Amino acid sequence: MLKQVKNINTQKQTSPSIFVVDDDVSYLCLLGFHLKKSTNCKIYCYPTGEECIENLKIKPSIIILDYFLNSNKKNALNGLSVLKKIKKLNPTIPIIMLSGQKKLTIATNSLKSGAYSYIIKDKSAISSLIHIVNVLHHKTTDSF
Repeated sequence: MLKQVKNINTQKQTSPSIFVVDDDVSYLCLLGFHLKKSTNCKIYCYPTGEECIENLKIKPSIIILDYFLNSNKKNALNGLSVLKKIKKLNPTIPIIMLSGQKKLTIATNSLKSGAYSYIIKDKSAISSLIHIVNVLHHKTTDSF
C-alpha cells in the first residue's frame, strides 16, 4: 500500500512538492491524504529517513519529518539525525518536525538543529501542518 502513496500526484511537474517522512505507515498515509487534498503540491511519502535523503534530488519545497523516526530499527537514522543531514545538504529547505513528544527539550533541540517548526501529534496536528504549509508557500511563491 505504501508504494501507492508515494506517487499520489496529479499536478503538472512545476507544482511544489512536499516530503512526508514517518515510520508509522498508517499516519504517513493519513498525512499524505490530507496534504494532497488541502494543497496544490505533489506529496511524496517515505517510511525512512534514508529514503527521504536519497530522493532530495526531487528538490522538495517542504519536508515534514517525524522526530522519533525509525527509533525501533537498528542502525536506522532517527528524525533528528535526518534533519541535521538534510540541513548540511540543503539548508534552505524548511523542515517541520512532528512528534508525539511534548517535552520542551525535544522541541528545542529540533529548532536549534534547524527545524522551521515543531508540531506535536495531537488532534490538531494535521490542521496545524496544513496551515504552516500554506504560510510557507505564500512566503515563497504565488503558485499555491
